[in-house]
Amino acid sequence: MFARKLAATVTTAVLALTIGALGGCSLSDGDLAATGGDSRSFGLGYLNSTAHVLAFVAEEEGYFADEGLDVTLTQFSSGTELVSALEAEKLNAAFVGSVPAIVSQSSGHDVSIFGGAMSNGHGYVIDSSYTEGLDSWDATILKGKTVAVPRTTVQELELLQILDHYGLTYAEDDSADVKLVYFESQKDAYAALANAEIDAASCYSPYTAIAVDAGYSIVYRCADEEIFQNQPCCRQVALTTALQSDPDLYEAFERALIRAYDTYKNDPEATIAAAKKYIDIPTDQ
Repeated sequence: MFARKLAATVTTAVLALTIGALGGCSLSDGDLAATGGDSRSFGLGYLNSTAHVLAFVAEEEGYFADEGLDVTLTQFSSGTELVSALEAEKLNAAFVGSVPAIVSQSSGHDVSIFGGAMSNGHGYVIDSSYTEGLDSWDATILKGKTVAVPRTTVQELELLQILDHYGLTYAEDDSADVKLVYFESQKDAYAALANAEIDAASCYSPYTAIAVDAGYSIVYRCADEEIFQNQPCCRQVALTTALQSDPDLYEAFERALIRAYDTYKNDPEATIAAAKKYIDIPTDQ
C-alpha cells in the first residue's frame, strides 16, 4: 500500500524539468561515470516528505558518489527555512515548494528554480465524525470548520483557491465560512489535529497516508481536482549565483537524480527502503 501512495507523489514532471535544466547534456555511459579525483561536498536540504525520495535513492544507491558528490542531506521544517539555509551557504540546493520559492524570488532573494521534484501531492483531511453517514463530499464540508494551514505553502494557496471555487469565505477569525489557523510547518499543522479546536488540516505525503490510517477522512486530494491538474509543487532550488558560477556541479546532481528516477520506477523495494531511512514513516506504513 505504501508503494502505491509513494508513487502518487513523484511524477514524470521530474524528468521533464531536470532534462530541461541540463540544457541538452548527453546521458551517455561516460557522463554517468564517476568524475574522478576528489569528491565535492554538496549540502542538500529537504522536508519531511516522500516527495523528495529521488534524493534519498540517489544517496543510498551511490548515484551521487558516482558523480563525485559527497552529499549531506539535512531535513528542515519549511521552505522559508530552506531558502535561509541556501542564502547562508549551508546548502548547495534544496527541495522547496513552488509557492515559497516564488515568494522568495519576488521579495528579492537570490534563488532560482532549476528542476522539479513532484506535482499534485497535497490535500486536506478532516475528523471522520463530519463524514460519518455520507457517501461523498467535497470541500464545502469545510464550512463552519477550523482548518490548520502551513503558511506560505502550496497547500495554503490550493486551499484558498478551492474555497473560492466553491464560494466559501475564509478568515483567521470566526467572521467567515472557514476559519484558518496558520502554522509555520506542515508537521505542526498536522500535529494540530490533536487539538480539539482543529477540525481539518493540510497534508502531504506521508501525512495523508498516516492520517487515513489514523481514521481521518480525506476532504480532497489536489490530483483529483480539475483546477489543480498538473499543479507544480516541490522544485529544485539553488542560489542563482551558484548555478551561474558552477553549472557542472548542478549537472552532476541532476544526472544522479535522473538515475534515481529510473530506480524509483523499477525498484519499489529499494525506493521504499531509502524513503524510510530519511522520512518519519511508521514501521507499519
